[in-house]
Amino acid sequence: MFSKIIICLLVSILSFSSIYTESTDYEYTIFSSNKNEIIDPNLLTKEQRIGQIAEDYFKLKKENNEVVGWINIPNVCFYPILYSGDQKYLRKDVYGNYSYAGSIFMNKNSKGTFENTALLHGHHMKNGTMFAGLKQYEYEDFFRQNECIEVFDGKNLYYYKPYTVLYIEDGVEFIEQQLEGEERANYFKSLYERSIVKMEEGLIPDFNKNMLYLSTCEYLFNNCRLVVGCYLVKTVPYQQ
Repeated sequence: MFSKIIICLLVSILSFSSIYTESTDYEYTIFSSNKNEIIDPNLLTKEQRIGQIAEDYFKLKKENNEVVGWINIPNVCFYPILYSGDQKYLRKDVYGNYSYAGSIFMNKNSKGTFENTALLHGHHMKNGTMFAGLKQYEYEDFFRQNECIEVFDGKNLYYYKPYTVLYIEDGVEFIEQQLEGEERANYFKSLYERSIVKMEEGLIPDFNKNMLYLSTCEYLFNNCRLVVGCYLVKTVPYQQ
């Protein structure tokens, strides 16, 4: 009887530790309809990874039509993208259940598409999940070595290249998503000029391309947001 009590206590301690241990390595989170499991991204070839994105996207799309995409950021995250036209997924998971971590969701002004400019939000979780890994883009070495972000929307696989990292004050500044023409290009150029980390000198992004912006909390000042800006470099139609 005593030995059984000891075993139960050890199991409880180990379970508690596994929940509250902060992650230091950013890995891909592969979703399925039954569970979330962590895998080593190095075990997947490029073809397998794209296949995994499509498989997971279509599986979740059947369960929740508000899944509008899937994002793969090497060494940061692998998540579905939700769009509801509001902040519903700030504290809800992909199944609509309450979740403190919430989901990766698209800003209402992006209209649920990746045309023109798409702005995605995600929490900065202490255990390294959601968009916490974006903080690594503040470091120039990481920025240079992680230059390809993949987004899948069920029809196309989009390849984006990060070109700027900057801070904004939420509630005071907003990332504009519906500008057109010269006004749009000048706006993105102005963000580029504020970069804390940016593309190498002499390389200028094409400000007329479709843009993707990723936003998460940072703690340098009140309501600080870390923003990683990317521009579209390639579109590959999806073929089953």
